[in-house]
Amino acid sequence: QPNAVLALVSRNQAALFLSQYVVDELGEVIQRKNLSNSSFLKLLALPNVKTISDDRYLSLKLFSEAKALVRHAPDFPVFAFAAYGLRTGLFDYFITGDNDLLTADVKTALNSRVLRAAEFLDLFVKNQP
Repeated sequence: QPNAVLALVSRNQAALFLSQYVVDELGEVIQRKNLSNSSFLKLLALPNVKTISDDRYLSLKLFSEAKALVRHAPDFPVFAFAAYGLRTGLFDYFITGDNDLLTADVKTALNSRVLRAAEFLDLFVKNQP
């Protein structure tokens, strides 16, 4: 299902916002697994893909909230990014496959706008004319 979401992005039917933290993490995984990064670089170059590289989402308040809601410490900055983006209207949904970010507590804190790729695709299709 994540590939279908990326297909929407590549057809300019959806925008994709990534934190620099996630971009760096994906880059490390690509390098560690000796994978080609050409597709990743093409994705990042699309005009509707935005990397948020400043620190506006790195607040003590959001990290404190993450510590109370998210089990896995490396996911704290991801939660902070999701919370910032959803609460400021930067984006409408946060799509993840990470079970630590799909708990009932996290979904409640983020107004049920944290979705798996399949859930987002179902919602996207329902909202098409």
